[in-house]
Amino acid sequence: LSSFLKKIEVLTSKNVEKINTDTKKIKSIEAENEEIEAEIFVFAAGASSEKIAKMAGLSHIVLEARRRHLLISEEIENLKENMPYYWSLDPQLYFRSESKGLLLSPCDITAVEPEKLQPTAKCQNWLKERLQIAAPKMANLRYQNFWAELRTFTFDNNFLIGFDPYLKNLFWVSALQGYGITCSAGVGESASDMICGKKPDIDLNPHSPSRFK
Repeated sequence: LSSFLKKIEVLTSKNVEKINTDTKKIKSIEAENEEIEAEIFVFAAGASSEKIAKMAGLSHIVLEARRRHLLISEEIENLKENMPYYWSLDPQLYFRSESKGLLLSPCDITAVEPEKLQPTAKCQNWLKERLQIAAPKMANLRYQNFWAELRTFTFDNNFLIGFDPYLKNLFWVSALQGYGITCSAGVGESASDMICGKKPDIDLNPHSPSRFK
């Protein structure tokens, strides 16, 4: 929103076709016949971050995209919208109220190639198995919709935030592992501080791209 208020041009739905670099920095990015130059480039491409890195000639960044399923149950009579959410680690299970029913997840983790992401109906069986253990009365819930999402991980399960050790004008914001909704505001503020030469309020060293060297 601030970009629009400051009349900064925002390009969306542009496919990156080429990244032009020299030995120490990114010179420009070509996206659908348009060449974009900048002092600093921020890579915040989620599950596609590793693919974008390879386009820039970087091989040190290795990320893993993992699939997780979400399901929406049919409407449940007398369900309270303000009910607390449920999150169990053993068995892995999550649910909360959503659209007069429940939003549920078996908290599955399957490594996949981002371009080949497809949901599987097996997620209903996985969920039923977990519900039979944790909430038996809910085991026979019926579902009106399900889909799969991607979460991105590093080798040590820390985020990827900071300047790249090889391309000095490249800043990484990726591998938030599905915590983007809760962490994105703080991550964005800290990233902005670093890009502007300020010291962020939190220690980002555990999340530095330099650990991939």
